[in-house]
Amino acid sequence: MIPIFGKKLDKEPRKRAAAYAVIIENDKIVVVYDSNKMCFLPGGGIKLDETAEEAVLREIREECGRIAEINGFIGDAIQYFTSSKGEYYRMRVHFYICSFKSDPSLEAEHLVAWQNPRDLQFIYESFRWE
Repeated sequence: MIPIFGKKLDKEPRKRAAAYAVIIENDKIVVVYDSNKMCFLPGGGIKLDETAEEAVLREIREECGRIAEINGFIGDAIQYFTSSKGEYYRMRVHFYICSFKSDPSLEAEHLVAWQNPRDLQFIYESFRWE
């Protein structure tokens, strides 16, 4: 059974697929901070012409400015959420264990940080498992 999290509403959600990376080194996990100082795992939406694996590697390049490789598949989950624009989504998320293959050499879209997993506080209520 696929874990489901987020708040399910009584309206039809837009369907979306996404892929996210879990990158751990020396007991720290890579997170990215957006311009609103929100903390996320590297990753995002899957484009129509790419696989989940291609998407997670592209998102790491864009968000972290680094080349990565996939070391394994963790699993899938379903997330219900409302975007900042008020759009309601049902997102199927694919999670992968990844590692960096390069030092930062590309321009990163977000601030990249290594965090102790116990210190992370994800702000979105939708990250709470139901």
